[in-house]
Amino acid sequence: CHIILDINIKQNNKDFNTKSIGLLNDEENPRHSFYNELSALKFKNYYASLYKASKRTKKFMKLFGIKYKTTNKKENVYKNNLVNLYINFTDNNNMIFIRSMDYNVPCILGNNELLNKNKFLSSMLVVKSDDSIDEISEKIEIVKKNRKKIIEEYKKFRHNYSKKSEKSINNFLG
Repeated sequence: CHIILDINIKQNNKDFNTKSIGLLNDEENPRHSFYNELSALKFKNYYASLYKASKRTKKFMKLFGIKYKTTNKKENVYKNNLVNLYINFTDNNNMIFIRSMDYNVPCILGNNELLNKNKFLSSMLVVKSDDSIDEISEKIEIVKKNRKKIIEEYKKFRHNYSKKSEKSINNFLG
């Protein structure tokens, strides 16, 4: 039996910073594309919104001139950004994507199955390679231009997702 997890919908945020990009990956996990994401921000002069950056990450950002802000509360990284990045091809946690999108912050993903049945969201939010900083940078610009359409389509996706989650839980509980 496959249970589809869900979370309560968070309060929608309308305000966002047009230069801030949230990084939702774990900087210490070598299977995540954290440093590729940071490198992609440098192309268009965005700054990173991070949760407690390590000394190594701060040194990396200083070396490449990447601007950043940090917070001591993980939840703050999800909010008020132009875009959030959660690009990896392993260790995917759909709730990270859902939480970001529930805050009205589009979340770019690595190639996973979550958006396979929604061609529009998949084309807007999924990168083909987590190693291509060019592709990540280009995807940020695509999302920037289509932000309102993405949020509207997500609302439909979210409604269906919650219904599927509830059904999967009911089926499991019998």
